[in-house]
Amino acid sequence: RYRNEWFDVEDRKNRYRNRIRARLGASAKVLDNLNTHIQFATGSNDPRSTNQTLGGSFSTKSIGLDLAYFDWDATDSLALLGGKMKNPIKRPTPSRFIDGDITPEGLALAWSSGDFFALGSGYWAVERSQDDDTYALVLQGGFKHAFDNGVGVTAAVSYTDWFNAEGFAPFYDDDPFGNSVGPDGNLIYDYDLVEGYGEVAMSVDERPLILYAQYGVNTEADDEDTAWSVGATLGKASGPGTWALGYAYHDHEKDALFAQVVDSDFGDGQTDVRGHVVTGSYAFSKGVGISLSYFNNELDVSTSDKRDYQRVMLDLNI
Repeated sequence: RYRNEWFDVEDRKNRYRNRIRARLGASAKVLDNLNTHIQFATGSNDPRSTNQTLGGSFSTKSIGLDLAYFDWDATDSLALLGGKMKNPIKRPTPSRFIDGDITPEGLALAWSSGDFFALGSGYWAVERSQDDDTYALVLQGGFKHAFDNGVGVTAAVSYTDWFNAEGFAPFYDDDPFGNSVGPDGNLIYDYDLVEGYGEVAMSVDERPLILYAQYGVNTEADDEDTAWSVGATLGKASGPGTWALGYAYHDHEKDALFAQVVDSDFGDGQTDVRGHVVTGSYAFSKGVGISLSYFNNELDVSTSDKRDYQRVMLDLNI
């Protein structure tokens, strides 16, 4: 993927940059019900991005281990995953509550039967030799049903409990990305997140239309604890001459989400933000297409120093 980006942030000089992302992966069938997966990708130690910015006097770019996990179908309805994996929790696409580049590390047990599904997982974020580790436990349950008229409905609720965030420094770059911190720079809340979403899929003029809404609350925060979003996508850029359009509005209060893992594109990758996202994509062929994303957001909305934030991303995807 080749990306050109433009930023217009109030009280900052406009910024332009070009970026690339490359990924190489493989899967192996060990047994009929056991598969392993490995993937390498460009990037750095930033858990929310596998992009590399062009520049640096033509320096060699970093590449690292993006995925390394097994997927064991213990029964027809029960699967166990372990390692550094694709995020198995179900959310709307796209969801800004968590970044799509996050590849959690740990174990996950996924169950499905008919229209119903459930997930239980444990992810290890920070291992400390002299103190408590930071980790997350995730539970989710939901259903997905397709009606005879072609309309599909998905709904799910989830609970994510981040242990040992309160009192510790943010685990990436010591940056809280909008979450509340004390004078020592350490987080003042844990993040016990209750989330729910609903999605309706249908066809309009033989093009897929998806409507979705998502809501979340951090039960550990005293205030500024709620996040929500609504959106729609029409079409799918999947073959020659096909296209898709999307719109969403998001409002993420300061401590509603654990900002270390929120989407890094919306609102400069922070919480305490709100605003619009408009997307469009077009496929020239099955393997080549372009996409455009426009973010018109407002930063630091709980303060007297609100700032406008605009971002444009133009991608060539191969």
